This record gives sequence, structure tokens and C-alpha cells, in this order.
Amino acid sequence: MLCTILITNDDGIHALGIRKLVECLHERANVYIVAPAKEKSSAGYGVTLRAPLCVDKIVYGKVK
Repeated sequence: MLCTILITNDDGIHALGIRKLVECLHERANVYIVAPAKEKSSAGYGVTLRAPLCVDKIVYGKVK
């Protein structure tokens, strides 16, 4: 049985580091990623109040 791993970052879904980590883990585990569409470093204390928060499912760089 494969384990499940959740990966998150603030560098964006297309960051090289997160891509390499997924490449190393995807055959050994069910890997899920939660990351912004683009780089958001230092925005960890930000609060979304007026703009909608949208989520897209992406499979290996393609929106599904």
C-alpha cells in the first residue's frame, strides 16, 4: 500500500524544486501538491478577504 504525501510551498506550482521532489516521490507514494499558481514568497501572513480563492486541479503541468 502506498503512503500519501502532501507537498506545499510558496514558490508556485511550477517551481523547479517542487517538480523535482514530485519526480522522486511519485512512484513510491500518492503525492498531492497545494501551491499557488505563481510565486508568493513572504505572503504567508496574507489574508484573502475580498477576492475569491480559486483552486485548479493540475496533472503534470496540465489543468484537468
